[in-house]
Amino acid sequence: MSAGMLAACAEARNIQQARILDWVRSEGLDDPSRFLPALERALEALAGEGGWLFDRRLLPPLRFGGAAPTPTQQEPDQARGD
Repeated sequence: MSAGMLAACAEARNIQQARILDWVRSEGLDDPSRFLPALERALEALAGEGGWLFDRRLLPPLRFGGAAPTPTQQEPDQARGD
């Protein structure tokens, strides 16, 4: 997450600059396994079932413990779709 976005969010919530790091930690914004599922739920609520520009069923499931593997990182059978 960009520093500018965090600063804008903190300002909107009246978080003093000296307390931003405490706020980030308390909200779990420093832990992708905590904030990414919440972000996904918020996006789903905003977009709704039919509001996406693409078919989400065609995407691999999100893995919050790290980035999803690219086809070259997958097993050869998976990369070909076998």
